Amino acid sequence: MDALSIELARHIGQVMTLQDAKDIARAVIGEKSLDLESIAPGWHSSAYTLTPLWLDSAFSSLEAHRINGLAEIHPGEPVDVRWDRIRELERMGRYVIFAAVGPDGGLAASLWLYFTPSLNNGTLTVTDDMLYVEPEVRSSLLAVGLCRYAEAVMFGLGARACTLQSFNVNKAGRLAKFLGYQKVADLYRKTNYSGEASLTPTRHQGATNG
Repeated sequence: MDALSIELARHIGQVMTLQDAKDIARAVIGEKSLDLESIAPGWHSSAYTLTPLWLDSAFSSLEAHRINGLAEIHPGEPVDVRWDRIRELERMGRYVIFAAVGPDGGLAASLWLYFTPSLNNGTLTVTDDMLYVEPEVRSSLLAVGLCRYAEAVMFGLGARACTLQSFNVNKAGRLAKFLGYQKVADLYRKTNYSGEASLTPTRHQGATNG
């Protein structure tokens, strides 16, 4: 039986209050959520406010960023974002979204990050899930400012390593190098949405059998 089931079992037959729900959530996930409200905002060129956001504090704008970002990075692939899972990771203090807010209150850029302990040594590590910048401001250094702000916040919260991914379509490798990151790997990807197993020999197998 998982922790949530145990806590709910303790309240069988009782009228559930908001405080009861908060107590259950605290018992299940602990006091691990990040206190985003206590993090001081930053600024970029005096026009953009840089700040961490909860997903639901600007859901419609963040949803648009993620959908548009996925369409650019993985064009033509099916999209079914696990919003509930993102919310769960937020509550656990394992996922953070940083955004650049324009003078009109709209989101000009968003950076979505995993914040997790390494399975190898327990070191808190930041790994980007997605970076999206509105097309009209991509020629500026807004992405640089947002990444540097997020780095400063996350290192201040205990992170000791950051990883940025670069895709061929967004050429984020140039941004990573500009920020002082070192290339440590090449990323290869294979997709199979049909669900059918492929029996086609690889080039290596074909050469061996030939």
